[in-house]
Parts: sequence; structure tokens; C-alpha cells
Amino acid sequence: MPIFGRRRSGWSPRSVSLPCSPRLSSLPQESRIFMMLSDTAVSVRSLFKTYKLLNNPTAQLCNLVGLNNPRFVPRKEVLKGISFDVRQGENVGILGINGAGKSTLLNMIAGMSKPTAGEIVTNGTIGAILELGAGFHHELSGRQNAETALMLQGIDRGKIPELVERIVEFSELGADLDSKTRTYSSGMLVRLAFATACVVNPDIFIVDEALAVGDARFQQKCYDFLLNDMSESTLILISHDMAAITAICDRVIILNGGHVVFDGHPAQGVLVYNKIIQSSSSMSAHGDIDLRKTGPRDIDIASVSMLVAGAEGNMLRDGDKIEITCNLDNKLDATNLIAAFKVTDVRGQAVFGQSALVGGGRIVPSGKSTFALSFDWPMLAPGQYCISLGIGKGRHTSISKNQCWIQNAFEVTAVMNQPAHGFFNVPMVVA
Repeated sequence: MPIFGRRRSGWSPRSVSLPCSPRLSSLPQESRIFMMLSDTAVSVRSLFKTYKLLNNPTAQLCNLVGLNNPRFVPRKEVLKGISFDVRQGENVGILGINGAGKSTLLNMIAGMSKPTAGEIVTNGTIGAILELGAGFHHELSGRQNAETALMLQGIDRGKIPELVERIVEFSELGADLDSKTRTYSSGMLVRLAFATACVVNPDIFIVDEALAVGDARFQQKCYDFLLNDMSESTLILISHDMAAITAICDRVIILNGGHVVFDGHPAQGVLVYNKIIQSSSSMSAHGDIDLRKTGPRDIDIASVSMLVAGAEGNMLRDGDKIEITCNLDNKLDATNLIAAFKVTDVRGQAVFGQSALVGGGRIVPSGKSTFALSFDWPMLAPGQYCISLGIGKGRHTSISKNQCWIQNAFEVTAVMNQPAHGFFNVPMVVA
């Protein structure tokens, strides 16, 4: 998991490049010298990455004998000439849907993969946490893997015992550090990888979604370390946790279709990213909701619609009035109904919700009828959320029999006009 560059004194460049085709321009020597003298930590220029698709015997045979004509060996172009620079001490989040090329890019920056064309120049030592378990020998103990990683960085053998003790302290693995890593859980691997990668404070630190694994307390410990102890290092982070991206990163780069489609402030980047997700998602408020319904449906929610601040939409800001209209089809006798809704995040965790008697306790007649539920959108952290809703038969919100529940009836995007300080911001008065 941890990947390291050899530690050198001071700042020094490491270049991973291949000759460019005539339509590309590689980074000239003058630019490399300027980069060493400037505050640039990573420079990416006209970067292409193409993979051969060896998914059939014919392509495999042609590749084996050196017949690489695209007619016989198809290609997939993952990155299509992207360019950007990252400054020293900058925290950059890389966003994109699955298959956008995020991990491919980070692997090339870390030196684990070569570009098809273009050039990457890095200025300083590199620590990286990439694929879960990569870089660890599973038949070695955690301590042996940590010692090996430090030696590969060129750390003096006399300093390694002290650094290993710091790894033990930060990872909180205790006696498990002397167990073989094949016995480790994914959370334990992340603890060992993060502690080993950070113990020597690399100039450039790369994290590919690894912190999404493990318990919340250790995740918070890692984020605190990145913000405080490694504040002078450059961080390049892949994460689907929008709250973490907006809290940690100074800048967001979004990849889509092999290109950089956004490079700017995290708050704006989250909005662009959510629009990309929505365009690639089949979930829609106007789609067939029957596939997402559960319950006996003797009293059915035939259709639903949502207004945001009086207009159709799915972009929500704190204070917006959300009004959801439900059209019912009651096949039973007139009865009391309980209406409820729940808002969940991208991981399916409940964030907030509520339930109440329909119409304040009025009887819902047989046949067709309509009711509306409304609430004000709170100061919720920016990101993507789902609204589920349903009805139950009963007179008390604590005791009701479910009739119809629509899971993920609406997919919405929350935005905030102020920095997020957690899942929620709350009003505060300073006297």
C-alpha cells in the first residue's frame, strides 16, 4: 500500500516521461529548471494513458507476437492530454466518476505506472497510499513491512527502530504489529500504511480513497494529522466524501471523459461533480418509482412530485422550503395515515427525517386523494443526498403499519453559502 520515493536532502526533481508524438509538447529543460526554483511540486503536461484491451484470445495472441495494430488489439484511452500544476503545500482533491482515470493518474504521479505520452515532473520525496494492501508482503509482519519500507527510502538503519516505534504509536496496532499482515483486516492495513507513509513527512503525499476504510475515529485522526503535522507538505487526495474534500482541500480537479473539466474552488467543484453524477445516474424523480416501492400498498403512493422554493429542481440551499406532493390510491376504508420522510447520504446513512399525521389527523378517504408534506432544508454539508418517503396506517407516529415506502424517491444536491463545519452547521449568536 505505501509507495515511497528515495529520500534526498532538499528539493530535487523526479521525472517520469515518454517521448511525445508530434502533436504533443513535452516539458522543456528550461521549464524543469524553473520548476525547481519555483513553488511547483507536481507538473503534468499533455498526459495520455492508453490501455490495451486483451480480453479475447485473438488480441492476446497478436500482442504476444508483437502485432499491435488497433484492429487486432483494441485500445482504451483513459487520459487524453491533461495538464495541470500543483504548488508546494497545496491540498488538491481529484474527483470523477468510476473509470474517469483518477487512480491511473495518481499511480503515474507516484511512479508506479508510465504514461503513454506526455510528462510528469515531481519536486520532492513522495509517499503514497494506493491500492489496499499494495506494497506489503503478506507473509511478513507489520513491523517487518514497515522496516522494509523505511529502508527502501534510504533511511539510516540506526534511525529505523525509533521510527518504527512512532509507527506503532500512531497506528495503535500494539502487539498486532508483529503478526503477519495476511491476518490484518482492511482497517488494520490502512492504519499501518498511513503511519508508515507519514512517519518521515514526505514532501508530496498521495492518498487514493484509502481513508474511506476503517473506523471513524482513526479517519479523524488521519485528517487532523494531514491538516496540522503535514501542513507544509503537498497532498493529492481521491475521495468520494464531499465533506472531507471541502474541509481539507484548497482546490479540486475533476476528470471526466479523459479530460480535466474543472479546476478550481472545492465548493464550486462539488456542484460540478454532482451534476456529472446526476447525468450518469438513471435515478430520477420522474422515473418509474414502482421499482423502489416496498410494503403491501393497499394504500399506495401512485405518484410524487417535489418543489424547491416554489419551483421544480433538485439543487437545495439551506432555508429552502421543500414541498413534496403525494397522490394516493386507497383501496381500503377511510383511515388515519402517518407520513414520513428520511434523508440519507451517499453511503445510505440516515442524516435526518420526520413523521407526522397526514392532515393533522384528518381521515384519508377511500379512492384517490392528495396530501403534501413540507420542511425547510437545514444547513447541511454540501454533497449528494437521497430523500425517501412513505405512509403508514395508524393514529400515532410511534405506532403505525407501513403501507408504502419509496426508497430514494428523489436524488438531490445540497449546496451551502458558507464553509461546512461538519455534517450540519447551526445558527450561533456571539454576545
